[in-house]
Amino acid sequence: MDGVLVRGRTVIPEAPKFIQRLKDREAKFLVLTNNPLYTPGDLSHRLKTIG
Repeated sequence: MDGVLVRGRTVIPEAPKFIQRLKDREAKFLVLTNNPLYTPGDLSHRLKTIG
């Protein structure tokens, strides 16, 4: 996730457009991370908070 959708607390510029394209096409997708420190709820909240 970090370095692909976000960098620190900043959304990578094209990430929202890419996610919207997936949703528009009703494509199934997952957001994965190799960071074991945060729960799925933590990560979901982070994405919703920063955009």
